[in-house]
Amino acid sequence: RGWTTFESAVSTEALARLAYFPGLGKLLEERLPPKVVEIDGAGPRVAEMEDRADEGMGPRNKRVIAAIEAASFTGKGDKPVVVQLYRDYARKVNNAMVDSGEVVQGEYEGEYNAAGEREGRGVMRFADGDIYEGEWKAGWFEGHGVYRHADGGVDAVFFKQSAPVGEAVRWMADGQRAARLRDGNLV
Repeated sequence: RGWTTFESAVSTEALARLAYFPGLGKLLEERLPPKVVEIDGAGPRVAEMEDRADEGMGPRNKRVIAAIEAASFTGKGDKPVVVQLYRDYARKVNNAMVDSGEVVQGEYEGEYNAAGEREGRGVMRFADGDIYEGEWKAGWFEGHGVYRHADGGVDAVFFKQSAPVGEAVRWMADGQRAARLRDGNLV
């Protein structure tokens, strides 16, 4: 049951994340036929995302991970491996959508400059569950900040015009491991 829980989660991950990238979702819907088909119930049907867009990706990820952890596996070491596989996959899907150029909406709390741009200290809570808390300048992440990914990973980073620069650290979602970053890339 554990591997099927994982398969169900990864097969619907992109559908779940498209709730936060409506432009990309519309484009894909227009150009590609459905690829995910539900086979339980009365008969095959095109899979649709559950109506939980207000839930955010963070709670979805926690729910999926809890389901994987509650599932049965035949291999003794499978459970932590499958949890990490899901986290890695969710991050890759999210990064691919972010690279599409569409901006994820969110809510900002913090300081503004005279031109009405985010500047000073502030917190941005993105609709997909990611959170940035740190320094801003002219609407960009600028200076020291902490970026909390919806999958549980945390980056302590220095930003220049919203791009990570220099040395930083990423705490993995399991809270047990950390990695060194240089300009936003694992070293």
